[in-house]
Amino acid sequence: MNIQNANWKPTTESIVDRARKIAPLVRAEALESERIGTMTPNVVAAMKEQGMFWMLVPRSLGGSQSRMSECMEAWEEISAADASAGWSLMANATGTAAATAFVSDEALATIYGGSEMPIMAGMLGPGGTSVETTEVTTELIA
Repeated sequence: MNIQNANWKPTTESIVDRARKIAPLVRAEALESERIGTMTPNVVAAMKEQGMFWMLVPRSLGGSQSRMSECMEAWEEISAADASAGWSLMANATGTAAATAFVSDEALATIYGGSEMPIMAGMLGPGGTSVETTEVTTELIA
């Protein structure tokens, strides 16, 4: 499926080069980000402009479809400038890409085909429910 987002701008710069380009701004805004408890609007805008939130999203959906090793290096660059911003970027980039593997084509078109690329966050941990019991078992439950 190719629902290329209209805002996608092809670039020859690697995601790592784009991270390096904005790292000085991230560093300069780190204290303000700490004060307000979130990335500053300037940092978010720079990350959007450089396509950082969509580094793992397939090209067909408007992302850069970067290799995981490149993403890790980009997160490292941003984290060196501001650890909280690096962590947030990692969480947003992986959360934004995760949906591409689990939703229908119709949902993909809705999520990624709009006038603005989405930025998502969430937890990729295991789901499930627990039930209180007094029984003790040593068996592994799959």
